[in-house]
Amino acid sequence: MNQGDDAIWALLGRVGLTRKGGSLDALADPAATDALAALLADRLRLCELSVVIVWEGLQSVVLGYAVGLRLGVPVVVLSDDEGLVSSSRPITADTRVALVAATPLHPSMTRMATGYLESWDAELVVTATLLGRPDDAAGTVALAELPPDESVRAILTHTDAAPTPGPAQRQDRR
Repeated sequence: MNQGDDAIWALLGRVGLTRKGGSLDALADPAATDALAALLADRLRLCELSVVIVWEGLQSVVLGYAVGLRLGVPVVVLSDDEGLVSSSRPITADTRVALVAATPLHPSMTRMATGYLESWDAELVVTATLLGRPDDAAGTVALAELPPDESVRAILTHTDAAPTPGPAQRQDRR
């Protein structure tokens, strides 16, 4: 681990993120949040982005705003109402987009964002997170890497997901 990694982990710790994960509290230390957003924006500069998107929620919006400010691009907030995605403002065609989040997103969240963007003829170019995993999908930029999570690696197939029998039920005889 180099000195730069130590500095990043120190900043992450100031906003509630550790090597075990955690939860972003962007308002706990605005200076640390701003510094992390600047580092993330620096890693995104070569992507030639038009928009930053975030999923709804105060912490995501604060982080996305800080990254968008540094990149000089608008920030759009996505929301999910039972699978129906909407945005705080329209997305224009041919827009190059970064999805920003504090921690790795569930793949379904990324798929929903990608599908929504495609409906506007826009492209999700990169997903950017403060914390990432070694097995994150290609096209993911992260400031720091969490250790592998063995529990996430086991994905059930349809046949594996069959319900397991519960405890024997008492049969009433009349």
